[in-house]
Amino acid sequence: MHSCGYTLGWIRYRVMLTISVWTSFNLRIVDFKNYFFFFQMAWLGRFDDFSFGPTSHISPKLGKTLGQDGGRPMFDKKVYTTKGSSRTGYTQICEISNTINHVSIIGLIIAKDGPKSIISKKGTERHLVSFTVRDSEVAFVNLTCWGGEQYVKMIACELHISDVVDVKDAQVQIKSSNPADEKFRPWTPSSCQLTVGENQGTIVPYSGLDIEDYTHLIHTPTRPSNDFYTLEDIIANGMSLQGEHINILAVVKRIWPPKKITMKTGKTTSKVDIVLCDETCMSFNLTLWDNYVLLAESWTPMETVLFAADVRITYNDYRSSMTASTDSKTIFTINPDTPEAACIREYSKTQISFLTFESEGNSVADGKDPPLETITNILCVRDVRNLLEQGSEIGFGLMYAFLSQFDIDSDEKMFCREVCPKCGKFVQESNGFICVNSSCEGEDLRLDGVPHIEYSLTVSLSDHTGTLDHCFIPANIAQHLLGAKANDFRDLNGQRKTDIKWSFLLERVKTVVKIRGQSNVNGRSMVKILSLEMPNIEELALCVS
Repeated sequence: MHSCGYTLGWIRYRVMLTISVWTSFNLRIVDFKNYFFFFQMAWLGRFDDFSFGPTSHISPKLGKTLGQDGGRPMFDKKVYTTKGSSRTGYTQICEISNTINHVSIIGLIIAKDGPKSIISKKGTERHLVSFTVRDSEVAFVNLTCWGGEQYVKMIACELHISDVVDVKDAQVQIKSSNPADEKFRPWTPSSCQLTVGENQGTIVPYSGLDIEDYTHLIHTPTRPSNDFYTLEDIIANGMSLQGEHINILAVVKRIWPPKKITMKTGKTTSKVDIVLCDETCMSFNLTLWDNYVLLAESWTPMETVLFAADVRITYNDYRSSMTASTDSKTIFTINPDTPEAACIREYSKTQISFLTFESEGNSVADGKDPPLETITNILCVRDVRNLLEQGSEIGFGLMYAFLSQFDIDSDEKMFCREVCPKCGKFVQESNGFICVNSSCEGEDLRLDGVPHIEYSLTVSLSDHTGTLDHCFIPANIAQHLLGAKANDFRDLNGQRKTDIKWSFLLERVKTVVKIRGQSNVNGRSMVKILSLEMPNIEELALCVS
């Protein structure tokens, strides 16, 4: 009796001590229930009825048990009642090795491929969808879900890139030593890969209290932050990069509407073209396929910075330039938290003059151009050509280039034209200089005898990247440049015109240009010079540095 009383007293003491500790440290109710259940069995003398489960894995980084959300039991009874000592709870990806048969992990989806189907050697069709899951800055692993068509489609529809998932009882496999086997999946630092089947393991969305410990990983690149090509490097390397997978760091400049594409196999897929830019190039095309089309819906032009790992580089015959595209190896890091990305982000803030101003309703939509002093982004000839290829986009930029064609001493019809003095529309001598503009308020110009003359001049601009022909100079800009009205300049003798010409020809000039692609209303591309002047010494030093 004394021994029994002593035992009961000791147990009461332990219960009170446990309650005290729980109160002091604000343990979860579910943890207290576990303690209470333990001592209830002790009171009944049923220690043999209690089966000690495997201990949970404690993340050294988070300092708390992974896999709990608001009191949800950490272990799924369905999963952890099966045999096998390897199923010991949640494991960090960096600890997965070939000594483990099955693991459970929590992580962020950073890449997705599928759903798709393959034909096995036996002739049967198998369905799968693949993910790349990450739980820390240094660890991520590929995971493949196999099953019937409906099961795989359900998984693919429910889980997307940037979702946090709870993966239970996934089978661990060693990566193949054959490089060809890894050709169509993202590179990962893990030596293993995971598999979940329709009847083996589960993968579901995770909504634990610590979910933010995973969501921030979308901003951490999967490669070293300085391991990327500039857009200018890609163009300069040209065909030497044909078919290669490289990394790119750039800002999203424009997102074109998505398109549905029917493949040769009859399968329908989706694609979207986006335009990238960085400090070295103002326009570079990247094509997104399948799952990345949905991801791009959340991107904002001139704000979203991308670190694109393993995009495929090819030469586009239609565009006559190098382009990039996504495939099953590609991983995007959105708005990377790196010094290099911060520089790109600051640069993009200075490029606001490239926006069409349509969102503000105060520029292109109204036929107005932005103030010249707000146009500060510097372009080369190659940049302007790329912009012209982008269709309906209207852009503005600053160019320091050589005036390589300036025909003001040839036939006057090459740089002057007759216009209506009322509406400014072009009139021709062949029809008696009659204005044919139906909205013009003027009368028959034959009554005046002489039509109004104005400049109609095009020039060529050249730099180290090429030559831009047929750049139009408006009449007022040409008059300011030449220092004379069109009527007066036309009356100058040929030698004087030539002298003026050579005071500008092959000299470096500072120009502000407006670029309009060929898919506009009039169906023609155009480079219009809004300002042209000789740069000062400080500006020349800046543009050649």
